[in-house]
Amino acid sequence: MIFHRLHQIIILLIYLSLSATSYGYTFEHKIENYGLTFAAHTVDQDHRTSLILNSGKGISFPAEGFIMNFDIKLRQELYTYGYILRVISHNDQNLDLVSYLYDSKISIISGSSHEKSQMVYLADSMLIRKDQWMPIQIQFFPNSAKIKINGKNIYLSHSFRDFNDVQIIFGASNLGRFFSGDVAPMSIRNLSLQSLQGKTFYYWKLDRSSKTTNNFVYDSISDLPAYVKNGKWEIDKHYHWQRVTSFEIDYKNPQLAFDEIKGNFFVASDKKLYTYNVNNKTLDTLSFKGAPFLGVSSQMLFHPLKKTLLSYNIYHNKLNWFNPTTSSWSVNQKITVDDNQHHNRFFDKDHDKLYLYGGYGRHQYSGALYEYNLKDNFKWSQMNLDTLISPRYLSALGKYSDNKLLVLGGYGSHSGKQEDFPQNFYDLYLLNLNTGTCKKLWEMNHTDEHFVMGNSAIVDTLTNSIYALTYRNDCYNTAIYLSQFLIKTNRPIRQIVSDSILYKFRDIYSYCDLFYHPNDTSLYAVILEPSKNESSLCRIYKLAFPPLIPTKTSNIENKSDKWGYLTGITIFILILLMLHWRKKRQQVKKLPETKTLNNLSLAEKLEHIPLEITTQKINRKEVKSTIFLVGGFQVFDSLGQDITGDFTPTLKHLFLFLLLNSIKNEKGVTSQRLDETFWFDMSKTSAANNRSVNIRKLRLLASKIGDITIIHKNGYWFLELGTNVTCDYYHISALLEDLKNRKQENLSIDKEKLELLLTWSSPGSLLPNINIEWLDEYKSDYYVNITDTLLEIATLDSIKDDPRLLFRIVDVILAIDCIDEDAIRLKCTLLYKMGHKGLSKQCYDKFCSDYERILNTPPEFSYEEFVR
Repeated sequence: MIFHRLHQIIILLIYLSLSATSYGYTFEHKIENYGLTFAAHTVDQDHRTSLILNSGKGISFPAEGFIMNFDIKLRQELYTYGYILRVISHNDQNLDLVSYLYDSKISIISGSSHEKSQMVYLADSMLIRKDQWMPIQIQFFPNSAKIKINGKNIYLSHSFRDFNDVQIIFGASNLGRFFSGDVAPMSIRNLSLQSLQGKTFYYWKLDRSSKTTNNFVYDSISDLPAYVKNGKWEIDKHYHWQRVTSFEIDYKNPQLAFDEIKGNFFVASDKKLYTYNVNNKTLDTLSFKGAPFLGVSSQMLFHPLKKTLLSYNIYHNKLNWFNPTTSSWSVNQKITVDDNQHHNRFFDKDHDKLYLYGGYGRHQYSGALYEYNLKDNFKWSQMNLDTLISPRYLSALGKYSDNKLLVLGGYGSHSGKQEDFPQNFYDLYLLNLNTGTCKKLWEMNHTDEHFVMGNSAIVDTLTNSIYALTYRNDCYNTAIYLSQFLIKTNRPIRQIVSDSILYKFRDIYSYCDLFYHPNDTSLYAVILEPSKNESSLCRIYKLAFPPLIPTKTSNIENKSDKWGYLTGITIFILILLMLHWRKKRQQVKKLPETKTLNNLSLAEKLEHIPLEITTQKINRKEVKSTIFLVGGFQVFDSLGQDITGDFTPTLKHLFLFLLLNSIKNEKGVTSQRLDETFWFDMSKTSAANNRSVNIRKLRLLASKIGDITIIHKNGYWFLELGTNVTCDYYHISALLEDLKNRKQENLSIDKEKLELLLTWSSPGSLLPNINIEWLDEYKSDYYVNITDTLLEIATLDSIKDDPRLLFRIVDVILAIDCIDEDAIRLKCTLLYKMGHKGLSKQCYDKFCSDYERILNTPPEFSYEEFVR
């Protein structure tokens, strides 16, 4: 007992000392652009947003009053009128905030059912502005209220009898006579309720990482629920590309340029200029005389000093300028260029110089650097860099500093000849424009998935990063991802930091580029693709910057040395105590090995699946010691409390990495793989320290769940689940294995186990809200295993005559992938044969809508083909 107590003390001291070390040497990246976005008049009433505190139940506050604080951001739409919030007492008295951005006005209305309402308002175009966060505070006193909007105070009386039963609703309301579908186009965040003395009762940050369950978000102090209906999260703009616009161009090879000051995208055909403004969301078309230089990649840019378009061609010293006054180009005839395609370009506005690098044409890759001095030389000068960097195209170029550029990746050959072993390059070069020299910063190992770059790169020196659009160049139907690469690193890797954009790669005939717009701190991806009838399609997508990536810890080397000094002494003492404890521990007999889920046979695994789960849905509020991965990450401790919010991003990702590897591979992962996945940008010593700290934190957190052990054995880390711990992914894996075995052995399918599989997998895909590169493999395997197994089972005679089971099967598949063609075909056919032809057609129409929304193209098959 003494040694057991000593062991606990030692572990606690180690944890505290290493926590101190972690505090001194690590930090986590934070994203400030967050909040809950409300859908307003651009959608129908059924899809507008509500945020209802305490799920619509009354909240009790002190008799002297309370304070409400929140931040709001209003956005410009066609209709800007709508409710910000309604505060209702005893289902009778109310105080409302109503916004009307068109007049830069917020109205405050106080009333009740038995007296005339009173209204005051703030109308100030300097304080109330679109797309800017502003704080609002409402102080409720027994007979009056003080409202502070962006620093401006407003006072009015109210008729609240007391504050014992207060309902608070943001946006749309369906509460009795307080019903309203008018929602202000807005986003809110940092919502708090306090006493008049400043004590915080409840706080909702509304950053999506807050504790959430389905449509509920819980405050961080008392777990008070707030119901979110049709909500969208501001932070998702850092994850997902938003389609801004798409339009047809009356030419197959248009030219592209961007004015980052005014936010104008210019796309020129041989006859017209298309101008799309990202701020006003307007598209203008203008016919012109003459033409820009034409080719299958862009040879046009916006000159920020002359505020007009410039078209260039290395075979013509005379530049081609666009005159907006006369709507004409300075070169009258159409000149088509078939060399130097997909080169990189950079305009140095400080020195008024244009630089081009690389390109492709006539079965030759270019390694030349071209310069055009617009101040005095008025001609192209050329410098070959073939001996310094292999000739290439489909690379990305970005400005690193004055007179220095970064060239990332591409496709080419060492000699420049197309027939001489062309290949993908996964390297990064620093190009010095003053000296014309190149320095290789790093080269990645070749990957199984080939990829090349969009034309431009965005360099962020503050985070030591370069961002580029990347896509596979070994297939036609591919996808574009935004990828991040560290500039200075000994272990270069590609980190995908966005979702995908469908892209049809037709070699030089497809073009994509990346731009940064400082006014709205967003990245824009522009795609030009050939379309039908010698035309092309322009698509523009937007992503908030910086892109949101998995949180990583980093070293801070300039902290006070006192932590290192104290930690060294602590660790020295602990080592002595540990050696003494180990010597004594050898005299203690080992306890028999505990039975865990990891070392059970398949039959035993199936026996440990909770038998009470027999309904079509699992009630997540009535479970204990349970880990949910399907449909979203959620964890309940041994008392049934939801502790999902206790997992920081780093601990959550580490926990999932160990859990998934332990279940799937059954042997865990090595320390090296952990370090390469989570602390790849650190030294070996720093990575080991961070690993130790986080595993210790994770052990303490896992102990709340139940019998979970994290062990290091035979060079591998793995996570053992005790038999009292439930994990949906574990049960699904066991059920899938059993069903596959029975099918291979030509045994009849156990419908009870099939029902269990459908119940556990019904919430949808695996960890849908976590986007990490290493997780893609598990998500893909899960999807393939579930869909393939269920679709095969659906063809069995014992199943295909059971419509109820078939519907459950297709619903599970569609919950994972709403555009799975086999599942939707089966569902439409079932409904049609059962006589529900209208429902069958509605099902198909929804599928078409989802298909086009996700893939940006309609399906290639008709409804008749589905049901025939």
